[in-house]
Amino acid sequence: MKAKILTTIAILTISGIVFAAERFIPISDGLFYKTLIIEKDSLEKGAPPSKIHVFKIDPSKYKLQVITADQYGLRNLDAKTMADKSGAIITFNGGFFTPEYASLGLLMNDGKVLNKMKWTSWWHIFQVKNGTPNVITKNEFLPEAAIEVAIEAGPRILAGGALIPKLKYSTTERTAIGVTSDRNILVAITDDYAVSLENLGHFLKNLDCIELLNLDGGGSSQLYANVKKFNLLVPGFSLVANGIGVFPR
Repeated sequence: MKAKILTTIAILTISGIVFAAERFIPISDGLFYKTLIIEKDSLEKGAPPSKIHVFKIDPSKYKLQVITADQYGLRNLDAKTMADKSGAIITFNGGFFTPEYASLGLLMNDGKVLNKMKWTSWWHIFQVKNGTPNVITKNEFLPEAAIEVAIEAGPRILAGGALIPKLKYSTTERTAIGVTSDRNILVAITDDYAVSLENLGHFLKNLDCIELLNLDGGGSSQLYANVKKFNLLVPGFSLVANGIGVFPR
């Protein structure tokens, strides 16, 4: 599918996709949002536009926590249910899981391991430790009390501001979490937009993202936000075993 993202500032062409950055809109103190709009080609005229929803989160003002279906005695849940039960102002899908809804990979809150690490070679860990977010290798990880949240998934898309080479090509709905150069957290969820890892990495690199980790995607990609007057729901196509919630400190 040929597509282009509507712009207001700078334009960068990547693999036939035209991308441009807009400023983030503040929706609360330390919490910012922007939408990337994808204009569909002539074969899809009349269809609603596809989007990438992006949040920038100041970790000194907001706390991320893993939310699991297990903690509420459920087999699975969606982003809206996560928010309703936990009180999070933003929720989105997290790590991978089995067809039986057993979570796969490390899940951790406040120094407590909720689910054990899975030593898949191409998986990495997003963590917030001592207030600082980062994406690290499994060999760099130590289960310490200072770790506020950690989640294992993959593959890693950006490291040190550079795109990871030779990412496997496929297009699907995506959810990703990363870190900007000023150590804010960046979260991106696609909305009716199947995109490759490489292109998603390029888009978010242009939003100052320097570390980026792919979370579960496809039908699992979903989002719910209820922040003051800002409300947004991306329902996804399936229930999930776990997700991530954003809470004011």
